[in-house]
Amino acid sequence: MMAPLDTAIEDRGASVTAIVDQLVASRPSGAAQTSELSEPAEPNWVHSVTGELARLALLREGWDGYGAGPVRRDVLSFAAHLLARIMQNDTPTPNLTPMAHEGVLIEWREHGVELEIEIEAPAQVWVRYSVDGHEEEWPVRSDFHSLTSPVAELTKRAAARR
Repeated sequence: MMAPLDTAIEDRGASVTAIVDQLVASRPSGAAQTSELSEPAEPNWVHSVTGELARLALLREGWDGYGAGPVRRDVLSFAAHLLARIMQNDTPTPNLTPMAHEGVLIEWREHGVELEIEIEAPAQVWVRYSVDGHEEEWPVRSDFHSLTSPVAELTKRAAARR
């Protein structure tokens, strides 16, 4: 028999995985797709991102050694929602890092492009984008349109290097 804490942690990780699966399956057709004619049923990044979100869901109070709280479930759900909306099938897998304020940092560094998306809470997102040394920062609330061009640029540059 599982202890209540173990069950809660297992349930939390499973719910994040289910959210990612649902969102990827419901992505709008034509949006965030690659130009390839034959694509795998599931984008390459889905398995890695799902695993990382589940790993972040398992973090306990004090995970950083300084008393940081676990990443909030609503932040993980929002991160899954955001990624499902902005990622292309061939976008490189981002790094996901827990933040001490119970948020998450999503980041890429690909061939002269750096994109950081810091999620403090749902609809409280800060973006830092640098391409070839030119840097911009802006907030994102619920419209992810401003992330389309940065994700497309890093995807294009990564594909050119393959």
